[in-house]
Amino acid sequence: MRRTAAFLCAICLLLSLSVTAWAGPRAIPRPQAAQAAITSPKPFEALRGQVAISGTALHPQFQRYELYFKVEPGEDWIFIGEAHYEQVSSGVLGYWDTTSLPDGTYSLRLRVVRLDGNYDEAFVRQVLVANTQPTPTPTSAITPTPTLTPTPLPPTPTVVIELPVIPTPTPRPSPTPTSALTGAPAEAVEDDRGGLFGLNRLLGQINLSDLGNAFVQGAKYALAAFLALGAYFVLKRFLGWLWARIRG
Repeated sequence: MRRTAAFLCAICLLLSLSVTAWAGPRAIPRPQAAQAAITSPKPFEALRGQVAISGTALHPQFQRYELYFKVEPGEDWIFIGEAHYEQVSSGVLGYWDTTSLPDGTYSLRLRVVRLDGNYDEAFVRQVLVANTQPTPTPTSAITPTPTLTPTPLPPTPTVVIELPVIPTPTPRPSPTPTSALTGAPAEAVEDDRGGLFGLNRLLGQINLSDLGNAFVQGAKYALAAFLALGAYFVLKRFLGWLWARIRG
């Protein structure tokens, strides 16, 4: 009985040791992968004032990390702030005060120091400090929307018809027949110029050349008025057709 109990205790002890040995290595955390990187700022990025430096500083034998900067071109690295004794994964590593620095080109360095004194480094080159020069902001050009302006129609012409002025001869008093004084028949009595009933005198007062010129002038004016009236109706009909084509 005692031998059976001792055998069972030995089996339980062996099982517990086996489970401990199997689970022991799995309980130990895996060492963290070494990484040193600066993700911000980027090369050729314009900076001013307080600049946040972002990135990652990790190592299984991590001791501390340090940040530096230098003027390009140059060889002397300047320490930024103080050493940091906590690891950072994709976060803010520190702040760089550029307010007292002259504008120009700089480089940044991250150094992750291990327990044995060795270190890993990461760099960002060609960052621009521009405290006195504003960073140009690109502005998109706004293209104005064209406005359609209707073409004004020409004004309707006004037709003015000028009537010819026909000169009117100045009337003269007709001579008094002298048949009563001489006793001769009235139809045979001549005026003082020898015409019957003063006909010769009346014909002499009318200038046939002026009368012909007035008639020709009147005919020209009448023809011009007729042509202008016809042009008016043709132009009006053409404008109406053109307006209908524009609206259609």
